[in-house]
Amino acid sequence: LYKLSGTASDGFFKVDPRQYDPHMATMSCALAHASCTNVIDGDYSKGAEDVESILTQAGFKDFFANDDYLKKPTADSVGCAIANKTVDTKNGKKQVVSVTVRSANYEKEWASNVTLGKGTSEAKGFAEAAGKVIKHIEKYLKEHSLNDGNVVFWVQGYSRGAATANIAAKRLIDNYSKSTVYAYCLGCPQGGAASEENKGADYSGIHIVINVDDITTYVAPSGWGFK
Repeated sequence: LYKLSGTASDGFFKVDPRQYDPHMATMSCALAHASCTNVIDGDYSKGAEDVESILTQAGFKDFFANDDYLKKPTADSVGCAIANKTVDTKNGKKQVVSVTVRSANYEKEWASNVTLGKGTSEAKGFAEAAGKVIKHIEKYLKEHSLNDGNVVFWVQGYSRGAATANIAAKRLIDNYSKSTVYAYCLGCPQGGAASEENKGADYSGIHIVINVDDITTYVAPSGWGFK
């Protein structure tokens, strides 16, 4: 299991979400790395256990991993892990809800990277995965009596997980206008679309980190309307 070494800090959530925080990016990267599919003797639950280990060490509780995270991936599955923690923010005490999307070694889930759909809407594979993540978040909030305005969302992912996290974070900003969203999407493919953005919405709390030499980050092509 992963061992934290001073990386996590509640101070992350006192920083304006629009400001790129390299330390928060590093912690997000650690969670995304831990989230990858880790199979031991046919047991697919180990990736979720690694995420739980990190979050527990950072003081999070009420850990949840969806069923897709605990079994062999399919072309339509998406793994996500959620936990929460009470944190002092610049706006008083809030419940930080951490959302980690399974990233890397996701086997057949890779197929959805190139499931683009038609028209200029969001890339179908990423958008459908994000929709599933949002449903799990909504259920989690309800089960733990967490309400818009009392919640700070922290979303992380890498590669396909980043593209899914990107769209999920965008929808959280749209749907929870009284809440703050921090999102760090690492090695993120272009799955979004300007046509899906709400006029006047501020999406600058979503940070995209890429290597310009990584071809994965150019899927889907900007020439087709993706961003």
